[in-house]
Amino acid sequence: STQEELSNAIIYTQFFAVICNHSTGQFINWYYQIKILVEMHINKTLPAEGLNQLKADMETKKGALEEWCATAFGEAFFAWIHVFGIRLFCESILRYGLPPKFLATLMKPNEKLSARLRKSLEQMFGGADSKVWTEGAQAGMGSMDDIYPYVSYTINPEA
Repeated sequence: STQEELSNAIIYTQFFAVICNHSTGQFINWYYQIKILVEMHINKTLPAEGLNQLKADMETKKGALEEWCATAFGEAFFAWIHVFGIRLFCESILRYGLPPKFLATLMKPNEKLSARLRKSLEQMFGGADSKVWTEGAQAGMGSMDDIYPYVSYTINPEA
């Protein structure tokens, strides 16, 4: 039964539990039945003082959590961009071969000018082999939005 499993599992373990007044008797009786010692510690602080102490502790922990989140976010974002760089390098080597002859840039185009930018990049870097990428997209390798005659990855940090 659950009582036997609990009594066998917690031979030398100490637990801390907060129990409401209306169920304290049931709690103590149940644990005495399975031979677990219960010690009562009654909080003597006034409710307002206890609440103020809890609020102060919460503010301290909230500040520490916000600082940790800011640090962790920066490190995660740095690692994410690094993975994009490695992915760009691998894709460029696979497309253009060795030795590496490419230039990696990071651009943030205006939403209205994005299509014009892609068209100019296609004209500039497409070359004779660019038909392979557009014909491959039409043949079912992917959609036209995903395949370009140059290596392109979209980074959307808001998503």
